[in-house]
Amino acid sequence: MTMKVSVQGMIAASTVLALVSTASAQRRPLQDPHRQPSPAEQQAIEQGMGALFKALQGGQQQGGPAGLIEHRQLKSLLPAELTGFKRTLASSERSGAMGMSVSKAEARYEGAKDATLEIEITDLGGLGGFGAMAQAGWMMADVDRETDNGFERTAAYKGLKAHEEYDTSDQRGKMEVMVGGRILVSVRGSNVKFEVIRATMDQIDLAKLAALKPADPAK
Repeated sequence: MTMKVSVQGMIAASTVLALVSTASAQRRPLQDPHRQPSPAEQQAIEQGMGALFKALQGGQQQGGPAGLIEHRQLKSLLPAELTGFKRTLASSERSGAMGMSVSKAEARYEGAKDATLEIEITDLGGLGGFGAMAQAGWMMADVDRETDNGFERTAAYKGLKAHEEYDTSDQRGKMEVMVGGRILVSVRGSNVKFEVIRATMDQIDLAKLAALKPADPAK
């Protein structure tokens, strides 16, 4: 077995774990841990396994480095400021190992009373569609869960599928969207209302992100 196949197997394991986590989330709040998956959960798991086997087969046939969007381009789309928040850190990088790579930009914003926001934009194109699925297992299922302390749900956002989580007890949450099947945009907030997290996502130009082209890996 080649190293490349071994890496595909590692991503496969991550994908299965993400899918199981997503399905398990639909069982909360406290329910019988031994109950059988619902039809929706079972369908999500079966779809994920089907994609898993297809990706494994395709991954063995792929070769050569993948093109990635230049990380400085991603950084240029990070908002310079947000209402009531000052940007205190911004960085970008390209990193990888064993034939797989990602391009990423991130920023941190600080506001009053220890409020913080973090934006991360990651091009997962170097992992292939399968790797992107491993990083965003919520893309494979529909979730709508609410408790006394918050919620987790998938939703539509500007024509894209989004994943939203929020804990009202400590005012902490996140929102994620996948752009163009390869760019994962994540906004995390602490000591803020969920509306602030969503408003932050509104400040990111997703149309410009979708229009970015990966660099030629041969250059």
